[in-house]
Amino acid sequence: MPFCLCAAVPGLVYACSGGMPLGELAAQVARWLDERGTARAACLAAVGAARTGPVTTCLAASRVMAIDGCDQDCARRCLERAGVKGIIHVRLTDLDLGEGSLRAQGRVGRVGEHCRRLLLAGARGAGVGMRPAG
Repeated sequence: MPFCLCAAVPGLVYACSGGMPLGELAAQVARWLDERGTARAACLAAVGAARTGPVTTCLAASRVMAIDGCDQDCARRCLERAGVKGIIHVRLTDLDLGEGSLRAQGRVGRVGEHCRRLLLAGARGAGVGMRPAG
């Protein structure tokens, strides 16, 4: 019997892993959250491929976060297509990341802390997001 990861952590996190640097940062932040026990990093490709187990786990999770690197919002759209509601969405291009290397540990930690706060505060279905209004 498959082990369900959704009850052991506050939520599941799905990240863009695009070829651009912000996609890489999104994936690093998802792993950062997973390593700290804040959320379990889960496979977006498996949800996108409509794999029954991963989709069922995602739909059963108390909280689901999508971290996208750009305004294409592939992670969020993939989850929505699978029927996920109330996604906590973070788009990295909407954050003030400043100059310099995206691989800097401080950057991963800073974005990770922001995502951690959203995950812990956001209830599934509340439509919590990170994009500024306007």
